[in-house]
Amino acid sequence: MKLLLTSQGITNKSIEKKFFELVGKKPEDIVLCYIMTSVNLVSETNKWWMIDNLMKIKAMGIGQIDIMDFVSVPKDNWLLRLKESDVIFMEGGSAFGLLEAAKRAGLDKELPELLQSKVYVGASAGSMLLTKEEVTSDKADPSGFKHGKGLGIVDFSMRPHFYRPDRSTFTEELLAKFAKQYNTTFYGIDDDTAIVVTDGEIEIISEGKWKKFS
Repeated sequence: MKLLLTSQGITNKSIEKKFFELVGKKPEDIVLCYIMTSVNLVSETNKWWMIDNLMKIKAMGIGQIDIMDFVSVPKDNWLLRLKESDVIFMEGGSAFGLLEAAKRAGLDKELPELLQSKVYVGASAGSMLLTKEEVTSDKADPSGFKHGKGLGIVDFSMRPHFYRPDRSTFTEELLAKFAKQYNTTFYGIDDDTAIVVTDGEIEIISEGKWKKFS
């Protein structure tokens, strides 16, 4: 299992280098399936983060990029496309929307086997999907938080966009509290940090700032 769990995608050369190490192919030989389901589940009209990530993937020289929303096509269609890809890139957006969609479509049942042979890149909600516990802020009530179980493919939890001024509702004190409350390890990572999981071994790749809360 090779996972590259990021906050904002492949944002710097250190994360890019690790990506190519995990895939083990020349850029032009890589087939990447970019999943935009989480993007479509966000009601906000500004989706520039998706365009930015696609432009970065193109700039990396990736040979083939498939773009797919797994709730909009039959299972035999999206499953075949994932099996034919080297990389599954799960874009961010709505964390709980993505989790619920994955369960409805049956992706949660297929992912464990797919991850035996694919490299998984998560961005924000796409990373949180695989974790033990998901906690997001409630936009209707900035002082409130929503909690639920992730797919539990990894035995830790994470908070993307940590230390970013526009996500200031999440603090070090709050993640320490959540780690104790939900009996999990929380990683707070900024947009220049990635958590790499290779066959159960965890490595942090960072040109920014992160902190672990146990």
